Amino acid sequence: MSSSCRSSSDPPTSRPTAHREEFELLRLGQVPVGRDDLAGELASQVRDEGRDLDAVAAEHGLPVIRRQLLRKELGEALAGALAAAKDGEVVGPVATPEGFALARIEERREPVLDPALRQAIQHELFEKWLADATREAALDLAVVGPAR
Repeated sequence: MSSSCRSSSDPPTSRPTAHREEFELLRLGQVPVGRDDLAGELASQVRDEGRDLDAVAAEHGLPVIRRQLLRKELGEALAGALAAAKDGEVVGPVATPEGFALARIEERREPVLDPALRQAIQHELFEKWLADATREAALDLAVVGPAR
């Protein structure tokens, strides 16, 4: 059965992902800042005065946390702020669960469908299918009512 004719009860393990950008690999530099006003001041120094983010962070005793992750692993606020950012552009301040952050995309790589990524996508799609199928089954039981 082709994926366009696939029944909703069939697990979607062979469907291609419709959200390719979610699997873009990003290398980020992120500065966690406790206060919005300080984060705004640091962002202003970088953007308006042309200063280096690492130097500004160091002057204030703040770390620049470098990490590599998939775009879909970013929190919603940070993902939104970085969506239109060019490489090297500083975004923020962005509210995070820990406070505020300034972030910069240092490098981005297009998704490559290697075996590990293929397996991760298949697992994610299967988990979504299973949750949907379980929800549908619960609704079917609710409509039928309790057994007598």
